Amino acid sequence: MRPPPRHTGQRHTWPGSRGAGTRGKVRAPARAVPATPAVPKAELIDVDNVSGLKTLAIHKRITRIGRDPDNDLVIPLETVSGLHALIEYRDGFFLLEDQRSTNRTYLGGEAVAPHSPKRLKSGDEIRFNGCAFVFLLEQQLPSGDTGERGESVPPSGEASDP
Repeated sequence: MRPPPRHTGQRHTWPGSRGAGTRGKVRAPARAVPATPAVPKAELIDVDNVSGLKTLAIHKRITRIGRDPDNDLVIPLETVSGLHALIEYRDGFFLLEDQRSTNRTYLGGEAVAPHSPKRLKSGDEIRFNGCAFVFLLEQQLPSGDTGERGESVPPSGEASDP
């Protein structure tokens, strides 16, 4: 048996041991963290100028809309709910979701059911109790359809039926 090393103020481990030093330790390979795709440039145009902004740049994954001053887009009207709706970027699409607002959210003239996200396309008209906004994507000209208006988008992680 070997005598213990004399104390020199430095840590020491015997070869092959798993002591405080770095000898004998095996490091796990670093795992790559998948990059989160950036939110595409989008904006809401305030057609009726009720928010005091001509346009609102959408640069976050979730944009909160309503009367409450903590929202990203504040519509200071009593007929708009505190948290009226959300615009969320998920799975490569922007989605509009009503948050059980009293006076509803409309997409292209059709009421959006509470907590049933609808896919947005560039040029879509959104109304929050009559206040008109137009959704625009920088990389798309307003045109075409994004799918069935009557279908809801499944919650994140769930597959839809073909």
